[in-house]
Amino acid sequence: MKLACNISKFNCGIEKAIELIQPYNFNSLEMNLANFKVKSNEKLTKTEISYFKKLLKTAHKANLTFDIINFNECIDEIKKNSLDQELNMFKKLVYLAKILDCHKIGVYINPDYGSDWQTKIINHLTNLNDIANSNDLKLLLRLSTPSNFRKSSMSNWRATNPQIWRELIASIEGLCLSFSPADCVWLGINYLDILPGIVAAIENVEAFDIEINRTLLSDSGLFGPLWWQYRMAGKGLVDWRQLIETLKLYNYDQTVSIQLEDDFLEETDTEYENGLKASIKILKPLIK
Repeated sequence: MKLACNISKFNCGIEKAIELIQPYNFNSLEMNLANFKVKSNEKLTKTEISYFKKLLKTAHKANLTFDIINFNECIDEIKKNSLDQELNMFKKLVYLAKILDCHKIGVYINPDYGSDWQTKIINHLTNLNDIANSNDLKLLLRLSTPSNFRKSSMSNWRATNPQIWRELIASIEGLCLSFSPADCVWLGINYLDILPGIVAAIENVEAFDIEINRTLLSDSGLFGPLWWQYRMAGKGLVDWRQLIETLKLYNYDQTVSIQLEDDFLEETDTEYENGLKASIKILKPLIK
């Protein structure tokens, strides 16, 4: 099992963020990219290629690798023009991943629960998975909540469930999961009980923790906003010792990636680094 860090929250830029986390001896990096407009078959510019090659050198100098690049948002509805745009973005992201010598790409889905939504999702993810696999990349389905829905309500964010995860894994050969135990907590799912059916497909564990405001939940119910929020690992309801020991029983040997998401942290690099240190103190002894 390896300890990773998602460096996307740092304000100092990716290169400086790599240098900042170097002393903490992580195994690899995770990085989020927001959705971006792109023309069909458009690749990176020479300037972009030069920049990302420089990032790779910086990472290697710090004895780090890029493990996962994520889309940080998802399409709101399953419409052809949205899917075409995402497909073009994905092709460009594949090109970027190859420059960074990264072997995993994470994506979100947001099903509309229409009568044929699952067929559409499977077809779309199959297309993305085929592109990834043909470039020696793994496609990861992210099971956390996209950033643009985290302070919304369940009437807007259509969370999936373990049965859907298992059906997608069975339908799309090679599809992997980026697992979020924190999201299992707010969805009322026992993250330990469901592991036997999905652990073989898990390629990353997103180390969010979670806090639930019972007063707000009682007042506004499941479909009200703001009754749950992400916290740094060790600051919420996830039992990390029990989770990691269970993962070890299943011979899980992929990454546990610290996510710098916590509304109680000021949005400064100093505060993020302090939160990072606290999470390392919780997780690193468990992962050994």
